[in-house]
Amino acid sequence: MLAKAGSASKTGNTPRTPHTPHLGTPRTPRTPNTPKTPSSAKKGSVRTPKSKRRLTEASDAPTPCGFRKRVKQRITKMVCEEIFSSDDGDSDYKSTSSESDSNDDNDASEDEEFKENYIQTPSKTQNRMPHLGLRSKLSTPKTPSRTSRQAAKIKDVNMVANSEDYFIANGSSKKIATSDHTLSHLKTPRLSAGTLQMVLSEVGPSHPEEQKAMIQEHSSFFSRWMTLLCEGFSLFLYGLGSKKQLISTFQEEYLADYHHIVVNGFFPSLSLKNILNSITEDILDNTDGFHGVPDQIEYIKNVYSRATADPLFIIIHNLDGPMLRAAKTQTVLAHLAALPGIHLVASFDHINAPLILDSIKMRYYNALWTDATTFNHYSEETSFENSLLLQQSGALTLSSLIHVFKSLTPNGKGIFLVLAKYQIDQKDNSSYAGMSFMDLRQRCWEKFLVNSDLSLRGQLTEFKDHKLIRFKKGPDGVENITIPLDAVKLKDFIEEQELNEV
Repeated sequence: MLAKAGSASKTGNTPRTPHTPHLGTPRTPRTPNTPKTPSSAKKGSVRTPKSKRRLTEASDAPTPCGFRKRVKQRITKMVCEEIFSSDDGDSDYKSTSSESDSNDDNDASEDEEFKENYIQTPSKTQNRMPHLGLRSKLSTPKTPSRTSRQAAKIKDVNMVANSEDYFIANGSSKKIATSDHTLSHLKTPRLSAGTLQMVLSEVGPSHPEEQKAMIQEHSSFFSRWMTLLCEGFSLFLYGLGSKKQLISTFQEEYLADYHHIVVNGFFPSLSLKNILNSITEDILDNTDGFHGVPDQIEYIKNVYSRATADPLFIIIHNLDGPMLRAAKTQTVLAHLAALPGIHLVASFDHINAPLILDSIKMRYYNALWTDATTFNHYSEETSFENSLLLQQSGALTLSSLIHVFKSLTPNGKGIFLVLAKYQIDQKDNSSYAGMSFMDLRQRCWEKFLVNSDLSLRGQLTEFKDHKLIRFKKGPDGVENITIPLDAVKLKDFIEEQELNEV
């Protein structure tokens, strides 16, 4: 440097301030810019405390790529551990942080700064590291731990096992005993039907004066009933109590001068054929035989469709009776009620009686519902009901036959009809003792109803259990089969089944 100064003085130039040459000294690093305040922060917002200002500035400084990767991995690991950890999450969190510190001792201070800034203050985390906002939210809701879920499953399994153990322990150790509390052990013996009716007749009404006043009130509407019937409407009487006496009074006062028939729908042996025979034989005086029920119905329609025909009033007690609930029977009665010369008055006692009437039947009936509550006893309507407290005669009734017949299979129905038609054909034979098994098997084979003797005997055993047939040995030792029902009822049953098939 002295040599250069001397050379400069020799040139004669005006001396100037020597310029310090650059000898490769490292420059002082530029102070990092202060991070800008986020746009979301406004005046009046809460400032960072002074004690934490130094840590916040350090966290805002740019970090190496390796450190950012480690931070991201630790965040993912901590979030997953919080979701699947047990209820004591603080201890697990501490143990996890200690293990990570042992692997990387140099980053211990940075990890503490990260926890303080990003874990303990979630509001700062959302502002400074937006890409971690979704992951930080995952740790907020409390999810059921794996231990608690396993405990719940084990608890459910134990409950099922305990219930099974209870039934096994109580079912195998004790023998199943049949109770001997039967009706034959009652102190009071079972009454006969006649005795029961006599006892019930002695029981009078509880409020006779109120019931009498109610019946008189209904009787004052008899003229209105007659007007509605003449206008082409049918009357359906409903209400609590027997309406048989009320309808009988209306019949005596207003229908004595007209043709009318009375049908007891609660009678167990009633059939549609009986109703049609009453119209054709008793009212129309036609004793000629008909080929079937459809021909008989067509004849009645031809007569009462004329304007000159005498009016006919049909009174049906319990149109919802067991023998009149079939859809075919209701359809025929509805078509008869739609004729101009026939007028219908019927009563209903079952609470679900309207279910047997659809819109088509109601259109043909053209009925008006009338309240006829009387609170009278159903003495006559229930006189034919079967009760366990009554002595049973053992005879087969038509209602029970129809009820059991509906539950049979198609082949079972065919076998029974074969037996019934054969018995009707032999009604004039005084020496008829029944149909033999061999004859029944041959007829059933011809109609492809059975394919072996075993299947036929199984079907006959079912008939016997339901008391539809009886077995009786003849003089030659052959077992004969009969139906314990008189010929008239059995014929009505066959005709009704043929009508339902049409």
